[in-house]
Amino acid sequence: MEQGHHELLRKFTPVSLDEIGRISLRRMETKFMMPVDMLQHFLQAIAGHYSILETAGTRLQAYTTHYFDAPDMRLYLDHHNGYARRIKVRQRKYEQAGDCYFEIKQKRPDNTNDKYRQKIANLSDTLTDAQQAAIKCPHIAGKSLQLKLINTFQRTSLANINTAERITIDTNIKVNNTVKELSLAGTAIIEVKLAKYNRNSAAMQYAQTHRLQEQSFSKYAVGAALLYPSLKTNNFKYLIQKHIHGT
Repeated sequence: MEQGHHELLRKFTPVSLDEIGRISLRRMETKFMMPVDMLQHFLQAIAGHYSILETAGTRLQAYTTHYFDAPDMRLYLDHHNGYARRIKVRQRKYEQAGDCYFEIKQKRPDNTNDKYRQKIANLSDTLTDAQQAAIKCPHIAGKSLQLKLINTFQRTSLANINTAERITIDTNIKVNNTVKELSLAGTAIIEVKLAKYNRNSAAMQYAQTHRLQEQSFSKYAVGAALLYPSLKTNNFKYLIQKHIHGT
């Protein structure tokens, strides 16, 4: 983020991790994307409606995530093909807090998401037997998952505690597969998380006013599409050309 963004973040009222964590892990998630140059205007427009997560004295949190998939990239293909009950399997480190979690995120047919989380000691390049056993997905039954992608990014987390609304703003995104690294630094991913879909929230109103289209964007799926050229990518081509390559 540029200096102007940092200054705007200081104008939000801080909220603790415990307070923001009260928002349910089952929620509706709506994503839209914007150029990072638009972020300052977005933050100015919604500043009076949300508090900001502050951890270890910082309001811009660093994340590192390890994504795991089957050898045939079946979880990626489930996302590409629009499978309604798709899952993502990852280990994520919250750098400021130092906490690490093994997570399974499942998309449901009603467009809500469930998340299973288990605290772990540190990130790893492999899954334990217990972690592997926790994955309930018929598409990968009997397959040992492998580390396929690592990403890093910075996140701003906003919350309206009264309405149980949470917003994450991800910037400075980088993806790598240990062979190649790519930067998506020109794009910001905004995700609005609500127990029920609500077009009247300040963030959703901003998106409508500025004609920001809702996008099904996965940092894992798009990162894999960019890093593994042999993968099927037809359903991501428009998104990548518009938001990543800017054409």
